[in-house]
Amino acid sequence: MTRLAEKSGRALAVTAFKAVEDALRSQIAEGRWPVGQMIPSRRALAQEFGVNLETLQRGVEGLIADGTLRSDSRRGTYVARSSSGTPIVSHRPYAQATVGIIGPIRRLETGEWSDIWNNIVVGAIEQTVTKRNGRTRFSNTYIAEGPDGEPLWHEAESLVPGLLAEGVDCIVFVQPRSFSRNLLAFAENLPTKTIVVGAMPLRNNLSCVYYDSIDAGFQAAQHVATAGWDNITFFAPFVSEWVEQRCQGARECAEQRGVEFEAIIDTGLKTTDGWFEQRTKSRDTARRKVAEGWRPASVIAANDDVAAGVIDALVDVGLAPGKDYGLVGFDDKHISRELNITSFRPPLAELGREAARLALSVSDRTEPAMKISLHSHLIARRSSQRIA
Repeated sequence: MTRLAEKSGRALAVTAFKAVEDALRSQIAEGRWPVGQMIPSRRALAQEFGVNLETLQRGVEGLIADGTLRSDSRRGTYVARSSSGTPIVSHRPYAQATVGIIGPIRRLETGEWSDIWNNIVVGAIEQTVTKRNGRTRFSNTYIAEGPDGEPLWHEAESLVPGLLAEGVDCIVFVQPRSFSRNLLAFAENLPTKTIVVGAMPLRNNLSCVYYDSIDAGFQAAQHVATAGWDNITFFAPFVSEWVEQRCQGARECAEQRGVEFEAIIDTGLKTTDGWFEQRTKSRDTARRKVAEGWRPASVIAANDDVAAGVIDALVDVGLAPGKDYGLVGFDDKHISRELNITSFRPPLAELGREAARLALSVSDRTEPAMKISLHSHLIARRSSQRIA
C-alpha cells in the first residue's frame, strides 16, 4: 500500500489522523479485514501508513467511537461491523458442547509434568468450557520416552479420528510440535470447527490464538529504554522464528526511540535443547564476546535461561545486572525469580480461555477465521532497575 505521506493531495486536505481514519475505513469496506477479524497492531499500522503511533491511535479511536472497531483489553482491536453497518454476530454458546483438545504434554518418569506451558493452556480451556456447561476430551500427542531418551510422539492428525468418533463439536490444537503443510491442510478440511493455539499467527483459513512475539520484543526494548539504559543488545545462542520475531520487535522499538541496537545471535544450539544447555551455551557465547571487549549497556535475552547465562559470563568481569547493565528475559521461569531477572510472562491462561471462547461460539465453518493475538505481561525486577 502507498504510504500516506506520499498521498500529498489528500494529506493537504485533511489532518493526518483523519487520513488514517479514512484509509482504515476504506480498507474495512473493501474487505481487507472482515467482521470479527483482528486488525494489525498499532505499531504495524503506523509503519505501514508512515505516521507516528499517536497519529495512528487517534485515527483508530474515530472508528472505535462510531462502532466500526471494537477494542478488548485481552484480544486487541477487531472489526465490529462493516461499512454497511452490519454488526458482528453475537455468538451463542451451544448447550453441552464437546471440545476436543490435541496437544503435547510430556510426562517424566518422576510423574511430574514437564510441559508446564501446555498444561496451563489445556487446563484453562478445560476450565472455561466446563464453566459454560460444556465437556472436553483431551488426546495427548506424547507417547513415552524412547530407548535413546528422546520422547516419542503421535502425529497430531492421527488422533483426530478418535475425537470425531466421540462426536466432538470442535477441535483445538495446542502448540503442535510442527505446523507442517500437511497438518494445516488436514486441519482446514476437517468437518468440525478447528482452532490452533500457538506462538505464531497462521496465514490460512484456520482460526488461531497466538502469543505476539514481535510485540513482546518491542515491549522489552521499550522497558529498557524507558528505564534509562543506553544501547540495546539482543542476545540469543540459537535461531528460531520466535527468536527472530522478538529481535525484530526490539529492533523496531530501538529505531523509533533512536537507541543504538545490535543483535548477537549464535546458530550453534537447537531450541529444543534443555534449559541447562541453553544457559551453558549462552554463558560460553557471552564469555567469547567479553574476551573481545564486549561490555553491554543493556541486554534483551531470548529467554530467562539465556539471561542467566549472560549473568554468569558478565559476573566474571565484575559486572552485575541492574548496577552495571540492564537485563531483560522472557517466559518468567523460576530462574528469573531466583536471579531477580526482569521478565515478560506469556499469557498462557489467556490463550486457553480465548481458545475456549472461540470453540464455544457457533460452530459454522463458513464464518470468518479469527486471528487473535495476546500480549505478554511485564514482571519488573532488579535486573532492569538502575541500582546506585
